[in-house]
Amino acid sequence: MNPDPEKLRVLLDDVLPSSSEHCGPSSAELLSMLRNERHRRHRRHTGAALLAIIAVAAGALFWQNEPTVVAPVVQAPAKPAPITIRRVNDEELFALLQGTPTAVMKLPDGGRRLLVISEPFPSPR
Repeated sequence: MNPDPEKLRVLLDDVLPSSSEHCGPSSAELLSMLRNERHRRHRRHTGAALLAIIAVAAGALFWQNEPTVVAPVVQAPAKPAPITIRRVNDEELFALLQGTPTAVMKLPDGGRRLLVISEPFPSPR
């Protein structure tokens, strides 16, 4: 299908602006917009630098005038009660360990050892 060239030209004239119409900014307007943007960015960077200098100076003043903090006094823990050791005979020892499987073993050199069984031995299979 071949489109009609006259209809195509009319459609293009409707869609595209004519050369006599104003389309976009002129070169003078464009240069003015660029100049304004450059000035805006320069002011923003200058303001940020000035703000940083003020913040550093204020921080230095506050840091120098900070009051000295004294560490709180901590009381030493109380001394524990001294341990007292008392000698007991075999009957008193067995009374203290009542309900616990215990035995006293005599050694060949005359010494004695207390045996306390905490777990039953596993049975052999």
